[in-house]
Order: sequence, then C-alpha cells, then structure tokens
Amino acid sequence: MTPASDKCRRFFYEQKSSLFLTTFPRTTVKLLNMTLTVEPAPSIEMTKFSQLNPETISTIVVSRSDMMRQSLQAMLAAHSYIRVIDSAGNGLTARNQVIRYQPELLVIDSNLSDEEIKALLAEVKLKAPETRCLICVQSSRRRTLLLAAGADVVISRNDSAQQWQQVLLKIAREISASTTNDITG
Repeated sequence: MTPASDKCRRFFYEQKSSLFLTTFPRTTVKLLNMTLTVEPAPSIEMTKFSQLNPETISTIVVSRSDMMRQSLQAMLAAHSYIRVIDSAGNGLTARNQVIRYQPELLVIDSNLSDEEIKALLAEVKLKAPETRCLICVQSSRRRTLLLAAGADVVISRNDSAQQWQQVLLKIAREISASTTNDITG
C-alpha cells in the first residue's frame, strides 16, 4: 500500500465514512489526486442473495452534493444486486427520473431540504408506488419526520458498512418477494 492510499484510508475512517471503503469490491477510488484500490471479499449473505435473485434492483441516487452522489453511487455499485441507473442533484429532477424509469429503489441524501424531500416522497408514492425510498440522514433527529413523510427506510450516514448492507439486503428481499407475488398472484 502506498503512502497516498494510507492517507486516503485514514481520511475516510476519520470522517466516519468507512462504508465507502469497506464495501467496495475491487474498486478504485480517486480522491484529491490519490488512488486507492480496495478488494474485500464478498459476504456470504450477499452471495446467497445474488444466487437467489440474478436480477438487479434499478436504483436512482439523489443528492445536492456531487461528491456525496458519487460516494453513494460507488457504495451501491459494490453490491452486485443493485444497479444505479441514474442520479439527480435535486428533487424535481429526481421526480422526473422516477416517473420515467420507475426504479425499484430511490436513495435520497438528506442534504435536500425537508420540504423538498417530503414533496419528492409524496410524488414517488403517487406516481411510482412500488419504488422503495431509502433516505440517508446525518442525524437521527430527522428519522421520525422522514418516516412519517413516506420514507421506507431511514439510515444514518455514520452507520457501519455492515448496517448498510443489512438494510440493502432487506430491501432487496422485499422487492424480490413483491416481484414474486406479482408474478404468481
């Protein structure tokens, strides 16, 4: 490991963003002209899900911050059962993408205003009721408010990579079960 990658790894851990490092499967991360390649082994649980459901979950990522949008996309790309199909920097663009693509999952970073998130959730529930909405928050104070506004799951940016993986697997199973019910029911 080079000194630059050590510095990058320390930066991420100090920022409590270890999920962006620990979940990457052979991914190269470029940050501040430093390059870091990370190759953790896939978890057994993730491998089991991939074998059960070869389909991928179409996902749209929403965040005002380009850096956060890219970080979320990279973290999600580490999961073989999730396919990021588009991203948006605001609620209106995200609304239009949801109507156009009808994704199975919408990941929203809470750097949008509460009003914008509430309006987006209302539109998604109306125009694409099958789309699951996961909101990434900085503090747990907003969790109750956002769940009441229609979010399916609220998770903290500071949660561990394992917690993120568990939440994503739970959503994937729910989507798989609802798809199976739609086909058989």
